[in-house]
Amino acid sequence: MPSLIFAGSILFAIWIAIKKQIPPISTYGIFLAFTLLYNVTPFLANRLDLSVAPLLADNDVISTQLLLAASAIVCFGLVFLFGFSRVKFTARQKTIAVARRRNYVVLALPLFLVTCILCAKYGWHAYSAAVDFEDESLGGGLFTLTAYVKYCFVAVYIYYLYRFDFDKWASILLGENVVVMAIDGGRTTVFPIILLTIMIVYDKSTERKTRRKIYMGLVLAVCVSILVRSVIVQGDSLLLKLVIPIGVEGMMGAYPSLQSIYAVRSIPHPAFTYGISYLLDPIMWLLPQADLREKFSFLQGWSRHILPVLPDRQFAPMGGFYYLAESIAAFSYLGPALVTTCFALALVSIERMKNKHRLFYFVWTSTIGILFVKTIFGNVFKLFVIQSIAVMICLAGTKLWTGVRVTCSTNSQAFPGDSLGLRVDRPDVP
Repeated sequence: MPSLIFAGSILFAIWIAIKKQIPPISTYGIFLAFTLLYNVTPFLANRLDLSVAPLLADNDVISTQLLLAASAIVCFGLVFLFGFSRVKFTARQKTIAVARRRNYVVLALPLFLVTCILCAKYGWHAYSAAVDFEDESLGGGLFTLTAYVKYCFVAVYIYYLYRFDFDKWASILLGENVVVMAIDGGRTTVFPIILLTIMIVYDKSTERKTRRKIYMGLVLAVCVSILVRSVIVQGDSLLLKLVIPIGVEGMMGAYPSLQSIYAVRSIPHPAFTYGISYLLDPIMWLLPQADLREKFSFLQGWSRHILPVLPDRQFAPMGGFYYLAESIAAFSYLGPALVTTCFALALVSIERMKNKHRLFYFVWTSTIGILFVKTIFGNVFKLFVIQSIAVMICLAGTKLWTGVRVTCSTNSQAFPGDSLGLRVDRPDVP
């Protein structure tokens, strides 16, 4: 019965998408895709007796998660049913010279090379290996520095989209980000901007032929993402290497939510966070990774509180995360419906301002809008803040360069940097 209720909630959400003409490639569609992954995969593992962890064999816990996810999906769909209005991107006037677009990409090349060099030695693969061998100190702060440089390079691409729109030069920057992802091994920063790009192109397309190409691009992006993760999977079979990352992501990503459900069922008076983790934990995540963050994080406090009753004795044993875990930690079984409603309200509100506040929309969508479902809120908020600061630096640099140009023009002097792509000469760009 829980599986039927969950399936019914998915059909309800699909009906709303059709009724409100919500594109499949949207934050709405992405939310449903992740929801399916983090609920169907544990369910299938349970039914096929592929349980690689104790709670995946617990029928009651799996059934409870399906019911909670169904309640979240219904709330998510209802918010879009009554509050969603589709807004299309307004076209940018292509008045900026191609040379300026090209030179922007050229100026970003040194940062690309530095990012690649750092990721090769201190990227996600290296960090994971250091953690596995409990030797994280080998890299010191270089792991953090590499992550920040990677975020900045993503921000360079986001600002290009805002400043120049998507074109062949943007595709070069995007390709460079994919190269960074392949070297680094992490997908959290790059995969969202691939989705954002596909959403932008899809929104502007009207021909079915073009949209078919977009769907093919989405499939290719997913395949590239899987291939990047599959390189660390042991085994001779290529099919095995491709399937395992999906299965592991689905099962172990959902595992913290299964642990939260198990704790609520097993502890007489759980120490819920009552939503404080959504307010104060983002501040803790802005601090360097250290004991201070672990000590004062409310979500970490929840995980420490429930550890004694968990059969694994470890919260999120493989590092994956599904947002239901934090929502349950906040408000028990009411949490998924309540938190999802708030998230949906934020999505429909920001959708209306996608043209008025386009830069904010790009940063929001490429971080919280897409990653909220699969990332601890404090972590994804930190990513949002870092990329916001980076794009604002790009924007400030543009305004500063414009001020220099105006000064030089006033003095009737030639402006040697006029072709660098940093000049603002359109009323729709601040």
